[in-house]
Amino acid sequence: PDSQSQVNGITASGSAVNTGFVSQDLKEPSMKTLTFLLVAALAAICGGQQDCSRGACYPPLGDLLIGRERQLIASSTCGLYGTEVYCTPFGQFKMKCCPCDSQNPAGPHAHTIQNVLPYATAEKWWQSKKDVSPVTLQLDLQQMFHVDNVMLSFKGPRPDALVIERTKDFGRTWQPTLYMATDCSSAFPWVTTGMPRNLDNTYCYTLPTTSPNTYQDQRVYYHPLHQYTNVNHPREHKIEEVSGFTGLRVNLTQFGNVPRLPGRSPSRFYALKELKVMGSCFCHGHANRCLPDPNSNYLPTEQINGVCECQHNTAGPNCERCDDFYNDLPWRPAERDNTHTCKRCECNNHATRCHFDQEVYELSSRRSGGVCDGCLHNTAGPQCERCAPNYYRNPRSTMQRPDACLPCQCEGAGSVSGRQCDPVTGQCICKANVEGARCDRCKAGYYGLNAANSLGCSACQCDSRGTVPGVCDDCPSCPSCFFTLDAGLQNLTRDTDRLASRLDTQGGTPGMDIPATRFGRLENILWQINNALQLPTPSETELVNNMEKLLKLQAILMTLNTNMKTTDPTPEMQRELDELQAQLAKIQLIYNTKKNASFSDSNYAGALAAIRDAYNKSVQAEERAVATGETVNKSAGIRDDIMNRTDRFLSANIKSLQTLGDSLGTWPNLTSAAAQICGRNRTSPCTPKDCADDLCPADAAAPCAQGELCASAVSQANRTKQDTDDVKMKLQQLNDNITQTYTQIQDTQDTIGRVRLSTDELANRILVTRDDLDYELKDMKDFVKKLKEYLSSPFTDPAEVQRISEAVLGLKLPEGADSLRRKLQELQDLASKLPNSSKVLEEAEPKLDQARRLLKDAEKVRVDHVAGSWY
Repeated sequence: PDSQSQVNGITASGSAVNTGFVSQDLKEPSMKTLTFLLVAALAAICGGQQDCSRGACYPPLGDLLIGRERQLIASSTCGLYGTEVYCTPFGQFKMKCCPCDSQNPAGPHAHTIQNVLPYATAEKWWQSKKDVSPVTLQLDLQQMFHVDNVMLSFKGPRPDALVIERTKDFGRTWQPTLYMATDCSSAFPWVTTGMPRNLDNTYCYTLPTTSPNTYQDQRVYYHPLHQYTNVNHPREHKIEEVSGFTGLRVNLTQFGNVPRLPGRSPSRFYALKELKVMGSCFCHGHANRCLPDPNSNYLPTEQINGVCECQHNTAGPNCERCDDFYNDLPWRPAERDNTHTCKRCECNNHATRCHFDQEVYELSSRRSGGVCDGCLHNTAGPQCERCAPNYYRNPRSTMQRPDACLPCQCEGAGSVSGRQCDPVTGQCICKANVEGARCDRCKAGYYGLNAANSLGCSACQCDSRGTVPGVCDDCPSCPSCFFTLDAGLQNLTRDTDRLASRLDTQGGTPGMDIPATRFGRLENILWQINNALQLPTPSETELVNNMEKLLKLQAILMTLNTNMKTTDPTPEMQRELDELQAQLAKIQLIYNTKKNASFSDSNYAGALAAIRDAYNKSVQAEERAVATGETVNKSAGIRDDIMNRTDRFLSANIKSLQTLGDSLGTWPNLTSAAAQICGRNRTSPCTPKDCADDLCPADAAAPCAQGELCASAVSQANRTKQDTDDVKMKLQQLNDNITQTYTQIQDTQDTIGRVRLSTDELANRILVTRDDLDYELKDMKDFVKKLKEYLSSPFTDPAEVQRISEAVLGLKLPEGADSLRRKLQELQDLASKLPNSSKVLEEAEPKLDQARRLLKDAEKVRVDHVAGSWY
């Protein structure tokens, strides 16, 4: 059409639409149809891009302004501090002046920036102060959004120059994205008018010339991708570079041209009737849906939410990074045929987080760059692929299992690499003078295992003439097990104390018989051991003899432990005794270890003192246990008495319950009640104990006829059910009739409404036509008067008079006053033929009242039928 200049461009969804153009309000049906078809095609193409499995996908578009009203501001608004008067041309020679008072935003003459929102009424718009230029309109989005297009519907003179700007850093810096002007060379002389060749530049778009009526509403469209049609880049790359906005700003820099009239000049201002910012959340092609902010405590009011529902293993509000465990490849925006899905890191099931390392990525020929964070299960490495230091591979497991690595058993002082063993076999590498699977002992002829010694042990310096060959010892360096002996004895003492304390609490247990002489014998045997183990031990044979004596001591202790057990020990006491036995076994193990290590120094004085103290406490515990024997015997007698009484009570109650059960089995007898319920006598009795057949036979369920007295409750119930079904069917038919009547009434009301609107519209047109005719007749009279004065002037050129006279005679004028009257009469006759809307409404009102009464009566009948069906 002549009224718009258009250039084809590409939106974010890839559809070809008319972008970057200005259009006047179009009223031709053909243009509306074309616009509808274009919108339908755009919706169909957008719907095809919701599938994220094949490539880049984008959420549906919506108005970013809805729900963000408070984030839209204007640098200038009329009437904020008092009423202002604005005058605009009205007709050919008149001026129309109106007030602006925005102190109350809801007032009839308020023109605040919120009036440009989609839900504002048609009579509302935003308007700037008079003669203030430039003026900015700014929308703060507060996070990154994808802007597809912007529509500005101007009221009154369209600006002759404006600039659209965007920010990607929340308002810290602004960049112009498009200049628009009717004369770019004068408005923006430093900006080129040619289409840009790269995504870093912009240009000035020449606005089409406005229609002769500069005050007609006009629209300006802005599409961020339109101006880069000639740039040879994929569409997805253009979206990434030019469609991301955290804020939008429109700078109105030059007033539109207004006509100059004699007398008072028209006011100059900017006015915007509607603003739409269509877009979606910015997801880099990794999402097809926008979600509310999960961290917000308020219900969402925006039409377009700002958080992406990320696909392709991405995360973040804008899907701007890979998810925590999907960093094996670098994050990239999705493309048309490539989703660039983030790849899961390979951590052998030993980590839950990873990060991307560019150097690792390059070293792997750009195949893998994920580095696992916080390897678990004693693993290490970029992919948790090896065991951590001081651990080796478990030969009976795989690297993916939690038991993949086992701890090394090396002695740090005797190993070449400290506690580190062979990572594959677990073998310890001993120093030169050290031996053993764990590198924990010196070789023959060496002593003093020390971590500071590079050889591990020092050579013996003994005189060969007075010592056993190859044997020496370093007294200060005792085996590690020696130092745990006292701790074991202390634990044994604590366990004995706990046992004694337990006996004190329970007051002893009958049946315990611990002769004091046994503890005496135990003490004597221990003294014998102490005397026998004269240090240093002269030979291996004496160590064997000492071991045999210790075993005999263990046998005596086990016998003593057996005698100490009660006939019915408590679980707590049994646990204490088990712990005591474990401590004794631990002492034997320590002795064996010391024997194998050729240990030659020991002192059992502390052990003997502990055992003597335990003996004293055990004697005291025995005395307290014996004292509680009488109490335990009394408790046993009371328990036997209670059990005897319980048996007698239960026997009597069992007989009573059997008698009651027999009585309940024969009562009540439902045989007589069956006749009233079923309408016929039963041939067999029916009691709770014996009721073999059905209470009512099948033929007793037949409903009784209408008006007939029912012989049984079952027949009465069946007839009631049948009546209820009949009432339900009739009510359904009545409801259908009511619904049909209501629909007809509604159609009548709609028809009346359309007739009224048509009548009012025609009447308004007649009034406007009459006013225009009166105005034109007045102008004609004024013109004729001026022409008459001009022709009557003695200074008028006769030739000019002759020319004007011929022109007047050549005009085709009406035949006369009668002809004008006939035309007016035809208009009146046409208006008189129109239906009288008031009369139609008056005639329809009784019918509406009658329909309402019918509805009320029908509801009452339905309630009565429903209530009657229950009686």
